[in-house]
Amino acid sequence: MALNRINVHILYNNYIKHGLIETLKVSEQSLQDTLKNASKMQPLIDVENAVNQIVFSFIHYEQNKELLKNAVHRKWHDLAIVYNWFIDKEAGYYTQIIDDSAEKLGLSEEDLFLAAARNTMRLFPPKVENLSNYIVSHNISDEPDVFDQSDLNPMYIITNEECSNGAIVVLYENLLHELAEKLESDLYLLPSSVNEMNLAKNTEDIIMKNVFDLLKGDALKFFGIDKKIVARARTEVNFVELKTNFDDNVYLLEDGTLIHFEFQTTNKKDDIYRFMVSDAFLAFKERKSVRTIVIYSSDIVNAPSNLDLGSITYKIDTFYMVAFDGDVIYNNIVEKVSRHEKLTKQDLMSIVLLPIMRSKDDKVTRIKNCIELSKRIEDTSDLSQIQAMLYLMAEKFVNETEREKVKEMITMMPIMEMIRNDDRIALAKRMMKYNEPLFKIIEYTQLDESVVKQLQQEFESE
Repeated sequence: MALNRINVHILYNNYIKHGLIETLKVSEQSLQDTLKNASKMQPLIDVENAVNQIVFSFIHYEQNKELLKNAVHRKWHDLAIVYNWFIDKEAGYYTQIIDDSAEKLGLSEEDLFLAAARNTMRLFPPKVENLSNYIVSHNISDEPDVFDQSDLNPMYIITNEECSNGAIVVLYENLLHELAEKLESDLYLLPSSVNEMNLAKNTEDIIMKNVFDLLKGDALKFFGIDKKIVARARTEVNFVELKTNFDDNVYLLEDGTLIHFEFQTTNKKDDIYRFMVSDAFLAFKERKSVRTIVIYSSDIVNAPSNLDLGSITYKIDTFYMVAFDGDVIYNNIVEKVSRHEKLTKQDLMSIVLLPIMRSKDDKVTRIKNCIELSKRIEDTSDLSQIQAMLYLMAEKFVNETEREKVKEMITMMPIMEMIRNDDRIALAKRMMKYNEPLFKIIEYTQLDESVVKQLQQEFESE
């Protein structure tokens, strides 16, 4: 049976602009067209060309178990991928592919998936839009210039050009990779509906704030430095063709000097030249002394620490993690945690550096052990700081294969949930600013209704 799609986004926009009565008339006309044209559909069905007309979409798995009994599908997290045969795209006529029709077409589920992956991207190209622009284009406001986008954190809507069944675009080949490359960031997907997903850049500031909280105070004693970090040094150097962003690695000390951390898993000849150029431009811009500490993972036992280039001499402090017995340090900290003792800053630094210390265990096992150990820490502020640093360790010191093995554990760390929740709350507040209805805020953010109502009360009292 061929069905005619009714695009709920078009109806919603029509409702906003023209009211309920006009919207009902549009719906009625669409249904009448379906009935009128039903008898004309058979000649349009091209079985031989079906493989070029098959597309896929998401539906909720648990809520559609009855439908899925006969439908060809593939489970994807808490969603199901289902397949539709588009008989006439322009008119919106399609039929869902069930087991019998797939058999008649001579296509397996894998065949359907591969065909749909090609066809859906071709027939329904992806659309990525800044959230504020999306709100404007969907008639929450008719005046784009009322939006001050300068104060908005990057948040995007990812869908297709029709804004219907658009969440499936996350499966388009290379799309998310190309977006991540373009935005120069890892991405968070925040499901909102089968029609679109919210997409946010990796909230690096939350991670780095917790890293800073870990390093400030007397944490530098771990490296034999009796000075305290007092602030993050937000410095970006642009000079000729060199652009170096130090935000993540440079801190201001209490004596007014800068300390610059580098984390290395390789020992390349050009590394020390790169450090020298970076420090020279940093000192030039900030007019401050710079001390660079290069922390080498346990794979490296020796690396150059100075350069003599005639008039230019340069020296770094090298810190070799191979000198530390990670297994002994780990066991000592486990005992302290078991005795419910308060951990010192040096203990916390030891935990986050354990994955790159000398050990009989492989790197993946060490990271997993540290994540599990971090969950036993009673001080919640310490927990966030440690997990933020472990996140960075996993990003900087493990290869892609190793990262996949610890990805699930990292994703489930409380700090990552905190980041996701902060993104949802930020989205909810922005939607309130533009008078989005409560039900839509809940749908888009996936926050509990009670949380959204509390946010709304706070918003209205401001």
